[in-house]
Order: sequence, then structure tokens, then C-alpha cells
Amino acid sequence: MASKIRKRIIIVTSIAGIAGCLVDIISMLVLGSESKGYNPFKNTMSALGNASSPVAQQMTFWWILMGILISIFGIGLLFAFGRKKKPAQIAALLIILYGIGEGFGSALFPADVLRTHHTWIGLIHDSLGAIGTTGITFFPLAIRKLMPEFKNVSVAVVGIGIAGIILFGIAQFWPHPHNFFVLNKGLWQRIFVFDYYFFVIAVAIRMLLPSFKNY
Repeated sequence: MASKIRKRIIIVTSIAGIAGCLVDIISMLVLGSESKGYNPFKNTMSALGNASSPVAQQMTFWWILMGILISIFGIGLLFAFGRKKKPAQIAALLIILYGIGEGFGSALFPADVLRTHHTWIGLIHDSLGAIGTTGITFFPLAIRKLMPEFKNVSVAVVGIGIAGIILFGIAQFWPHPHNFFVLNKGLWQRIFVFDYYFFVIAVAIRMLLPSFKNY
């Protein structure tokens, strides 16, 4: 009986992980296209949620939902890998940090549109975003110890993710607004996010397969 309940929890939480990634991707694509003048390659994702954005309220809802779903997925990892307690705890903590930082953080503390004089809300937004980014950056390395089949893929994902962070960081602090890096800062951010979302979806799908026997 306990085994059946655990399997059901794994199924539900895995679906939540997939849904959380898709919700964020789809909401950004749809609402970005509805926001006049918004360029997904030039503008950051956070720009959709700031106070001046015409879709700020909608993004707040979707980011909260994403945060909830991703956090549920993190809890599911504890049920899926109970026999490997410490690595499972680390993986769960890292992905939950992402859900809290980028989900709830982005929703409750919108990005500061002022680039030179940050408000306290903008600073909290940046801080929580940094925590969330750190969490998901190292999430694949924790999964390596839980899913050996993702050993090589996880390294590639982290490599692409770090490259995205570096490019985005250059774009954020480059003093020339018309530089190639700055003009494509939205692209660098999306490379980072989509890279990890595809990995999370792959892990969740693996947990749904009948051959998954790690629980």
C-alpha cells in the first residue's frame, strides 16, 4: 500500500515539474507577444512583470503558479530517491530554491525598471533571482548522483547554462547599450532558462517511465 501511494506521489509531482516548466515557457511566449514593443531577444523575462508592463498582473499569476509546481516537483524527488537521502535532499533543495527565487520572487518583487537607482523591491528581486539561478545551475550535478544515465547530459547542461549566465552578465553590465551582447540579453537569458527547463522535463519524464526503479 505504501509503495502504491509513493508511486502516485511520484507521478503527480513529476507531472507538476513538467507543467511548471511549460507554464513558464508558454506564458512568456504568449504574454510577450501581447506586450507592445517587447522583444524577447532584447528584453529580459523580468521586464514582463515590472509595474510598467501591460501584462504585469498576468505574469504575477503565472510566476506564482510556476513556483508552486516546481516546488512540488522538488518534494517529489524526496519520494523518488528515498534510498539516496542526502543527494535527494540536495537536489530537492536546489530546485525548490529556483521555484522560490524565480517564481515567487519574480512575482512578489517585480523587477526595478530604473537601472541606476534601485528600489528596495528591485534589490530583493535581484537577490532572490540570484538565489534561484544558483539553485537550478547546480541542480543537474545533484541529479548525476541520482540518475547515472544523465551523467554526461548534466555536465553539458551546466556548461551551456554557465555560458548563458556569463553572456547575460556581460550584457547587464556592458556600458554601451548598442553593443551586440546588450542588444541580445533576452536571448542569453532564454538560452540559460530553456536549457535547464528541458533538463528538468527530461528528469521528470524519466521518473514517469515504468522502468524507473530508484524509489
